[in-house]
Amino acid sequence: MAMRWISLFQGLKRGDIDFGNGGLVVSARFHNRSNYTIFETVAFDNIKNIAYGGGDDVTFQSDGYRVFMIYEPRTYPKSFQEPYLREPDQAIPLRWNELDKIELPNRNQVFVSKEPYISYGSFTVEAPSDGDFAFYIFDSGGDSMERNAVDFVDRVLKEDFEVPTKSRAAVMELFAANLAIFRRDTAVNS
Repeated sequence: MAMRWISLFQGLKRGDIDFGNGGLVVSARFHNRSNYTIFETVAFDNIKNIAYGGGDDVTFQSDGYRVFMIYEPRTYPKSFQEPYLREPDQAIPLRWNELDKIELPNRNQVFVSKEPYISYGSFTVEAPSDGDFAFYIFDSGGDSMERNAVDFVDRVLKEDFEVPTKSRAAVMELFAANLAIFRRDTAVNS
């Protein structure tokens, strides 16, 4: 099987990433005291510049279509609070009415952006802390980067969070719909 994703920061350090055709970056921040996790996927095209000095973040000069997903355990103490009002390490820039909710059989929840949040001009990806990750997803062997991103996130939800197949299918349908908006918008602007 062809490689379909690579660690973003390792790939940048080694010069293994060709951003010529755009791409997707999938990152996750795991809360250190619970299973609360924020996934952020940024789809981009037409990069003008990449600012990376080997440090704690990389900035892409390109519009970024940001898709957010929250895995929220039923024991999360701030589940009542709007996501944009939470502590900085637990916040996303969206309100409840901008998210779709999938309730899992164990009463945990997954929230997915209803549509991408667009960062105009540039966006920054922070280097992952211990246990977190940031992967660059790309086209490979006939599979689109969108298909590869869906496979990657589906695998994480299955293996790390034990989300049942039926629930994962619902999450992946919403996630794929967000990526399709990016593809549609970039095709129109090409």
